[in-house]
Amino acid sequence: MPLADLNRNGKAEALVAIPYENADGCVWIARGTATGPATTGSTNLCGSDAGLTLRGFHGLFGAAFPGAHIAF
Repeated sequence: MPLADLNRNGKAEALVAIPYENADGCVWIARGTATGPATTGSTNLCGSDAGLTLRGFHGLFGAAFPGAHIAF
C-alpha cells in the first residue's frame, strides 16, 4: 500500500488500488492524520471518474500501484 502526502499537509494518505472494482478499477484514499491513516474522510476515485472507460478485462485503473494484487 503506497503512502503519499497528496494534500501537502505533512501527513501521508494511504492509497489502495482495487483493479476491476465497478468494472473499471478504483483507488481508495484514506486521509492522513498525525497518528496514521483514518477511514473517516476517506474517498475513492474510479476510472470512470477520471474520464476513462476501461471495462471488463481491461478495467485495471490503479493496477500500476506497487503492492500485492489479486489475480482474477
